[in-house]
Amino acid sequence: MFTNLSDLQKSGFFIALVLMIASLFGVLKITPEVYMFAPMIALVIMFFVITRDGYRKKEWSTLGLHRTGKGLWLFCILVPFVCLGCAYFITWSTPYASPFVPEEAGSIWTVVMKVIILFIFHTVTSSLGEELGWRGYLLPKLITFGWKKAVLLTGFIHAIFHIPLMLAGLYHSEGNPMIIYPLMIVQTIIGGVLFGYVRLKTNSVWPAAILHSAHNVTWALCREFTQVQSDLAYYIGGENGLIMIVLYGTIACWILQKANINQLPKKQLNM
Repeated sequence: MFTNLSDLQKSGFFIALVLMIASLFGVLKITPEVYMFAPMIALVIMFFVITRDGYRKKEWSTLGLHRTGKGLWLFCILVPFVCLGCAYFITWSTPYASPFVPEEAGSIWTVVMKVIILFIFHTVTSSLGEELGWRGYLLPKLITFGWKKAVLLTGFIHAIFHIPLMLAGLYHSEGNPMIIYPLMIVQTIIGGVLFGYVRLKTNSVWPAAILHSAHNVTWALCREFTQVQSDLAYYIGGENGLIMIVLYGTIACWILQKANINQLPKKQLNM
């Protein structure tokens, strides 16, 4: 349809398309499990209908699927586990929440196996589906602004993408929306720096998918074993709480100031 678009024009089409799909899914109250595939759906439409780039083998390599990026896998697993673990441990020490073991939890080995299975499953499904859109497709298209602005802008679009699902009451429905929404936006932008860093540093989308999955699975695990006594627990130690903003924010600041990404020229991204 449009075979001569610039990268910025492609990014504009993609952003408009994914936000339209998200808005439609929100109105229809599509479950979060399906909603999170919207970026991949938008990518497929871009690749095979709008730009037809999907019919050229070279364009597939730009998504970062051809490399494992295994050098940062441990980082991607440990950072969410440590940061979310600390956030919830601190929150449990307040009057606003406490540790809780549900009857259906089973043995420690049952929990461990469940976490491993969920982590692998989400890494190759929903997390990869999201990251193919955000960090696989969109981020390289925005690299013309410089990598720092590109990762921040991608994180911002990622944050806005969640709003229709939240308005539908299907995502982060706890607490006061006037507090939860800004916290979510700030945290997603900060998280976008981490996701963007591992994507650009390795020229692979897999570390971003692993980081995304590790974050979501760890959050689900912590939430399952937490009994909340006050909404303040969500503002302090939840996925988008102040503690997580500080912890992820510290890592993001280090990345933005110290990381050696060397601007990743477009020819490297297209290898």
